[in-house]
Amino acid sequence: AIESGDMMRLALWTFQAFDNDRSGTLSWAGGLVRDFVVAVFRQSGLVVPDEGQIYHVYTRFDKDRYMALEARECLCLVDAILRVIVASEPSIATTPMSSARSSSLS
Repeated sequence: AIESGDMMRLALWTFQAFDNDRSGTLSWAGGLVRDFVVAVFRQSGLVVPDEGQIYHVYTRFDKDRYMALEARECLCLVDAILRVIVASEPSIATTPMSSARSSSLS
């Protein structure tokens, strides 16, 4: 799912669905970043990371503390969270997206 680009295509499609005002950003304060990540993981058949786990990685991308991420940053956020999961659960890398399962982030 990671190397084929399927996850990023899904993440981009999901971002566009969540960017209702077409601003090109999703805010943390409004819950859109969290909801976006949750939606991507659910649609991929993966166990959803909890809010604390998402926020921990999110803070690495919101360097200016704007409390919002642009599309590219949102896609990179999903990719980073997924790669943390793959690093801790390598079998997920060879599992089709529709049937992939993982343990939660550590």
